Amino acid sequence: MSHKKADTHININVEFGDDKGQIPIDEIARKAEEYRPSERVTYKMKSI
Repeated sequence: MSHKKADTHININVEFGDDKGQIPIDEIARKAEEYRPSERVTYKMKSI
């Protein structure tokens, strides 16, 4: 298996905020909470 260097590069500038054309930070935080795995109960947690 050989590793080649990329022939091209893509630069992307992203702006976060509430203005038009920006990515809202609140929505990202909400989606992160939805995908967060639920906490698992372990033996150590039960013995407390």
